[in-house]
Amino acid sequence: MEEKSGFDLSVVKDFINKESLSGIVLFIATVAAILVANSSLGQAYLDFWNLNLGISLGEFNISMTLTYWIDDALMVLFFLMAGLEIKRELLYGELSSLKKASLPIFATLGGMIVPAFIYFIFNTSGEESNGFGIPMATDIAFALGVLMLYHLK
Repeated sequence: MEEKSGFDLSVVKDFINKESLSGIVLFIATVAAILVANSSLGQAYLDFWNLNLGISLGEFNISMTLTYWIDDALMVLFFLMAGLEIKRELLYGELSSLKKASLPIFATLGGMIVPAFIYFIFNTSGEESNGFGIPMATDIAFALGVLMLYHLK
């Protein structure tokens, strides 16, 4: 038997091709962000997300912070892909009948109503009462990440 020398890239390629990679990356990035934001590097972390980036083409100029590029561009693509996946499942997949789709529909409604209700309990008045969309919008990314981790086994 021939002995291999060096690092086997097929292991890395197999791992990257697994659907669970996105869930693992999301979890690691979340933990790392929480640790860095609450460390002595917290101000540098905030400065990084407020870094101004722009594109200029002739007289056309657009400039936004890194946070806005992610919120206004990348998150649009993420929710577009999530919506297309849901549409495919509703038309042709596991959710194509009302009986099969009823539990996810009620879970989705609960996932929107419960976080908004909890938010309103703690923020009944003032400027903060308008922020209920924040807990509603972030749960889909983490739910998909958890589902991808489930497929890891």
